[in-house]
Order: sequence, then C-alpha cells, then structure tokens
Amino acid sequence: MANTFKAAGAVQWQQIVDGGLYSRFGIQVDCRQRVYVCISQGAPDQNTDDYMILETERTREIVCNLASTDRVSIRTGDAVTVAVRGFRDNR
Repeated sequence: MANTFKAAGAVQWQQIVDGGLYSRFGIQVDCRQRVYVCISQGAPDQNTDDYMILETERTREIVCNLASTDRVSIRTGDAVTVAVRGFRDNR
C-alpha cells in the first residue's frame, strides 16, 4: 500500500524515508530552491558530496526502490515549509 506525504526543507539533512518501513518512494520538488537528496545507510555527514540535486528547471523528481537498510534524507539552502511531495510504498 502506498501513501502520499510532504516534507519541509532545512539546511541540515533530515530523513524523509526509512527503508525499513518502505520498499519504494518517489519525490518531486515543490519549492523554488534546489533540493539535495541523499540515499545512505545512516545519517549523511553535513558536508557530504554524495547527493543528487532536484530543482524546478532540471530534474524535478526521482523514483527509487530501497533496501531495508536504506535511508533517504533531504536538505535545502534555506528552510521552507514544503520542499518535496511524494509517495512511499509500505514494505
């Protein structure tokens, strides 16, 4: 079963999807800022270069299957009420 969600943006990484709970997710940008997306097995380091960039003028969305150990985190340049909207498929 899937459910939709939204997530705020912040300058610090914040987890939005836990692979232990969800097997697949999709997100799309819903703000004017770049959204940095990191898929890792733990909390990403604030200065990591291991991320993807979503933005309104280029790649706006991503859909991905997850291992049970994966975590998806996002961050933005400034805090925004809604940075992404998406869906999560229950494991």
